[in-house]
Amino acid sequence: MKTERKSAAIADPSSPYQFWLPPEERRVKVGPEQEQVPLPQVPLPIKSAREERTDEPTDVQIGSSVYDYLRQFPDCQYNREYAELLRDAFPHYISDLASQAIMLGHKDVAAAYLQRLVNYLKILLLLDPQNRALQQQIGLHYYQLAMNFEILPECRKHLQAGQHFLLSALGEEATDSTALNYLAQIAYLTGDYAAAGEYWQRLQPLLHDADAVAAIEVRLQEISSGKLPQHPLLVELEQVGEAMLLYGAGDYAEAKALLEVIEEQGALCQTFPMAEFHYLLGMCRLKAEENAAAFDSLDKALQIDPAYEPALEAQQYLLNQGG
Repeated sequence: MKTERKSAAIADPSSPYQFWLPPEERRVKVGPEQEQVPLPQVPLPIKSAREERTDEPTDVQIGSSVYDYLRQFPDCQYNREYAELLRDAFPHYISDLASQAIMLGHKDVAAAYLQRLVNYLKILLLLDPQNRALQQQIGLHYYQLAMNFEILPECRKHLQAGQHFLLSALGEEATDSTALNYLAQIAYLTGDYAAAGEYWQRLQPLLHDADAVAAIEVRLQEISSGKLPQHPLLVELEQVGEAMLLYGAGDYAEAKALLEVIEEQGALCQTFPMAEFHYLLGMCRLKAEENAAAFDSLDKALQIDPAYEPALEAQQYLLNQGG
């Protein structure tokens, strides 16, 4: 029976991980006093080259493998057991994780950094599942991921995840102004205008900034008067994501057609001005040899972000071409 428990189950032979079920008596040694910590009785991911795989990984190999795996797959099966093993037997990895989360929180909002930060915060939440501050931060970063131009094709998935964590952060008291604001934004994007209005109404008495109160009042008046987008803005965000994929596949005409309809409708560009949107449209027009229209789109991008380097370079290219 013991041999069966220790046998590895490899779902993908090309994977760097094998899953090893430790024997009940296996311990790892921790700290200067070499305290022995039992391993959880669940399959543990062990990372090694195929030719180096053995039935008995070392303590170091166990810790580093579980740490690497959990950072990649924080929602995996047995994630809580893995996090608790790191806390109890390899606490330096948890300290490293917290340090990296702080460092990533001060970087720019590139999608890769945001996704990594979300993963790290999720691991910390496994060890403190009632921590509303962590839930709020994860929800906020999911919202940022949803609105990150480079991964707009995945915006719906990220908004749903953000909503889940922000609702957990809000709790029954419903007095977390940040959670209320972002839940309202998500509801507005997804077309649930009644919920958006409810969140903003709860938020108003919590604010002390007159400009913020006035901005919410504008939104509430739009909702009460029915002056709303023809369809949820999330649909247009997904269409922009589709246009990005079309552009990447070389189908510039279809991408341009999608973006021009969105620009003409105006709701998305007015509500969420994005330099990247106008840059992409400009590049589509450039591919169609509509140089004057392309220059105009690039100029709109620079009105939003005067330092947006891709638009500056594209405009300079047009000027050099005499366009």
